[in-house]
Amino acid sequence: MLRLLPISVTCALLCGVAPLSAQVDPEQPKVQVRAEIVPAEVAPGGEAELRVHLQIVDGWHVYGALQDTDSGKPVELVVESLGGLRVIGRPVIPPGEEHDWFGMQMHWIEGGAVLTQKLRVPSGQASGAVEVSGRVGYAACNDEICDPPGDARFAATLTVTGAATGAATGAAPSTSKAPPAAARRTQDPLGLGADENVQITARLEPATPAPGTETVLIVELDISPDRHVYGALQSGDVGRPLSLTITDADGLVAVGAPEIPPGVVHDREFGAEYWVVGRATLRQRLLVPSSRAPGPVRVAARVDYMSCTDSFCDPPGSLDAVADGSVAAGASAVPAPALAASVEPDPVRPGETATVTVTIVVPDGHWLRGAGDAHPIGLRLVATDGLEPVGAVRIPPGTAGPRGHLLDGTFIVRQQLAVPKDDPPGARTPRFVLDYQLADAEGDLLPTSHEIEVPLRVEAGVPRAAYVPVGNGGDGVWGLFIAGLLAGILALLMPCTYPMIPITISFFSKRAHSGAETFGLALSYGLGIVAMFIAIGLVVGQAIIPFANHWATNLVFALAFIAFALSLFGLFTLELPAALQNLAGRTTGNGLSGVFLMGATLVITSFTCTAPIVGTLLATSADRGTTSVIAGMGGFGLAMAVPFVVLSMLPAGAASLPRAGEWMNDLKIFLGFVEIAAALKFLSNVDVALHGHGAWIPPETFLWVWVAVFAIAFGWAVRPMLRSARMSRMRIASATLSLALVVWAGAGVTAGYSDFVLAAFLPPAEAPTARHAIVLDDYDAALERAKAEHKLLLINFTGLICANCRAVENNVMPDPGVAELLEPGFVEARLHIDYPANATRMKEMVGAVFSPYYIVIDPATGSELGRFQIQSVASLASDFSSFLTQSGRHG
Repeated sequence: MLRLLPISVTCALLCGVAPLSAQVDPEQPKVQVRAEIVPAEVAPGGEAELRVHLQIVDGWHVYGALQDTDSGKPVELVVESLGGLRVIGRPVIPPGEEHDWFGMQMHWIEGGAVLTQKLRVPSGQASGAVEVSGRVGYAACNDEICDPPGDARFAATLTVTGAATGAATGAAPSTSKAPPAAARRTQDPLGLGADENVQITARLEPATPAPGTETVLIVELDISPDRHVYGALQSGDVGRPLSLTITDADGLVAVGAPEIPPGVVHDREFGAEYWVVGRATLRQRLLVPSSRAPGPVRVAARVDYMSCTDSFCDPPGSLDAVADGSVAAGASAVPAPALAASVEPDPVRPGETATVTVTIVVPDGHWLRGAGDAHPIGLRLVATDGLEPVGAVRIPPGTAGPRGHLLDGTFIVRQQLAVPKDDPPGARTPRFVLDYQLADAEGDLLPTSHEIEVPLRVEAGVPRAAYVPVGNGGDGVWGLFIAGLLAGILALLMPCTYPMIPITISFFSKRAHSGAETFGLALSYGLGIVAMFIAIGLVVGQAIIPFANHWATNLVFALAFIAFALSLFGLFTLELPAALQNLAGRTTGNGLSGVFLMGATLVITSFTCTAPIVGTLLATSADRGTTSVIAGMGGFGLAMAVPFVVLSMLPAGAASLPRAGEWMNDLKIFLGFVEIAAALKFLSNVDVALHGHGAWIPPETFLWVWVAVFAIAFGWAVRPMLRSARMSRMRIASATLSLALVVWAGAGVTAGYSDFVLAAFLPPAEAPTARHAIVLDDYDAALERAKAEHKLLLINFTGLICANCRAVENNVMPDPGVAELLEPGFVEARLHIDYPANATRMKEMVGAVFSPYYIVIDPATGSELGRFQIQSVASLASDFSSFLTQSGRHG
């Protein structure tokens, strides 16, 4: 046996196969299995345990459940035929013992192991013998090489006692080996006489499958002792390998390829041959369509083979086999979910994104598992027909219970598909496969798959804005970079970026230089913004949101802005500690590190309302690799940085004007008042984070404090007029802006802060007022109220410290066009993600935690009808109305 180099062994394990499998001992299987069901006799309604015992050859091992699939194939227990029984939970696989192998952590199972699967006997199960069969998948290795991944078949019998006989799902399969007469008909194309050296029998297991379940055609060849046939690994150039072909399935559907014995390798004069001796068992899985009527079923198949001795071979031959069974009738039939697919829009245009909606109706008394479960249903796109999937499949989380997160009744699964910009008009038929495991009160049925074809049409035309998603900026890395730029421009319109405009000017007014020094400071500021957004994409992700919302973070910002304000008023000179100044001086000579951190501060303070856009961008780029994340987030950060870089250079430009010192001092004083007002915003965030809706600073008090601050600023600006002194242009501008802010904040109190931007600054009201029903932070209560009032449930994932949330709740929802939809048709569950229970719920439903985000649920069925997040501030009210309208139509 040749020895592989360590690197070759590593590669072999990583691939799960060994390239030189012929070098292992071919005469002895490395893993043998024996199955039993304990107890062997169970009455209907009782439980048992399937135990599959593995015996592993000394010096070899297989991999346990903790094994990383990238470096080895873990053992798997796959039950393929239940005979009408139910499974309870998932198979239990030993974890394996940890081994350090060439620096990799491996989990080996040596000697032997027991794999288990709990079973339940349905209460209506007929008495008699029931066979449970399946396979154990494994990869056997020693310290040098691995065999190719293999399967070991198993079967075990359970006797159901104390039940009346009769037709039932999974009634005991026929164990008779006597085949129908047609099963022994031997074809002899060359006229050399019938081959008496190979005999064939066939049967179905189970013999009475129910609609929607599977049965297995088992064909067995009995080979004379002095003869052999060739297995599946045999090359057709030397000998004809066994093959199994279904010639008449009688309406059943073949599932997967036939299972043919591989054969045992024998070194011969003309090369390796793979012999099957004694008995050969061939299998083909068959699905009974859910619409199949009860009654007899006959499956016909043909086996092609070549029979040989050690010295000569007979000509290739064929044997026909027939297996008889029956499809169970009445209540014994296992129902299947009803599926219906639709597309919106249809037709769709190049450059647009269509939403495929699959409506699933679960049969009465059954359920499926939702996205919140450890083993949810899955929707796989198996044929795109030129379209491109966008984001992940959206599956409802399901209702939590003792058996997991379950879905019953009617629910909706959605997947978006993008049409390439250069796609020609015509018909498209993408294909999906729905993977599911139906369950009833008795337990789980076998995993099943159904294929779904979704025809749609592509028409020529310009992409419509309603169907072009945020982030759809083109293909590849450059497309994601452009998408990031567009998303960043959109984020600049978000309200929580506004306070940083005067703060930026104020910060740099104290560092006004000229020429290259100013450009270096401004560039460092911009680089801090870009680098921080890229770091968020690569490392921080969702973690920055609770950090930005934490009361301690906001308290630090509030104190910092108060200190900046007092420094601008001239009470003291604010400088970094000597140690940090020396460090910054040694680093750049101009304090670039502090300016860089100022850019990071902008990112943190604005992230609570840019998170929805960043989340969409990350969802588009995250599954395409690190380069795509850097491109998308880099473009986003660049768009955010450029305006603030320009703002940071304004004080330096102003300093170069004549008599800069006089008016620059006036500007600093005015900006000091602005920073006091900004500090109040962060103090309010601290208040809200600590006290929630019982905050000490309500919106009205917040606005009156602003009125007082800017009234003082106005008084300072016009003070020279009391001495009949001439006011500078800067003071006139400061007085005008201060008076405008006084009027703006004062009008907010009397007009109910109807202004979009003003509403974004304010804390949430203690008791929100609206024409529609609102339930605060109690999903279950909101759901029950929606059911009782026969309305849809609007889930509003909001935040206590969320500028965009306030803007929607204080401006968009009271909008007449929106309120007319909300009041008669919706109950709002206003869930603040600051509370762990709400954050957990959003994580389960959305896969991430940010705000604001909106989902509409039909409380009668639990199905999801629509989702919405902010894409355009300018058209927010109309976009929100369209979202509610479309969701109402789906309901």
